[in-house]
Amino acid sequence: MRWIGAPDADEPTPQVKLVAAAAEKGESGGSDTGAQATPASDGGDDGGSDTLSLIALILGALGLLAGLAALTAGRRSRPA
Repeated sequence: MRWIGAPDADEPTPQVKLVAAAAEKGESGGSDTGAQATPASDGGDDGGSDTLSLIALILGALGLLAGLAALTAGRRSRPA
């Protein structure tokens, strides 16, 4: 076995072994690579990640506006 990691480490660096994905029922055998472009889903997506992304976008925009307001207020309050 080849040692991968720092020479003075007690254990080697973890390695990942990739294996082909098992074919699902009803899947056509077009490609034999075992890779899928999208994860298999049962169609029950509840939109949770979309909601979280929208909340993050709104909070980011509010943070940007607050930063710009503070910058503008700071420039106005400086003596000339």
